[in-house]
Amino acid sequence: MKEVVNEHNKYAPFHEETVVNVLLWKKKWNASMPLVYINCNTVEIIRKVYNFEFDHNKQVNIIQQPWVKAPPHLKDIKIFHGEKRPEIVDLILDEIKYQDLILLFKEDTSMVNTVTKMAKINKQLSKRI
Repeated sequence: MKEVVNEHNKYAPFHEETVVNVLLWKKKWNASMPLVYINCNTVEIIRKVYNFEFDHNKQVNIIQQPWVKAPPHLKDIKIFHGEKRPEIVDLILDEIKYQDLILLFKEDTSMVNTVTKMAKINKQLSKRI
């Protein structure tokens, strides 16, 4: 293992995780970091994640078979991983921002009331024009 660490450019020039996985398997390393990411390649997966009823007693929640698994809480998700196409990444980022706003409104009812009032005022103003 020291040889790989000391000569990482030779054994893992592109930070290849396969080398690490083989070494961990060889050393019978079973501990792992908690799940903090979601495999995501569509806007629909973002919607499913944000609207999913998480079971906080489970270490892993299955949102969609076979690849979309999530940690016990939405707040534990740190990364949406996997999509490479820039145009889809942009759509996914827009959806995350939108879903975060919805969460914010759900948590702060005064903000919802303010936005509702602003929408009513805007509607009244648009009738006058």
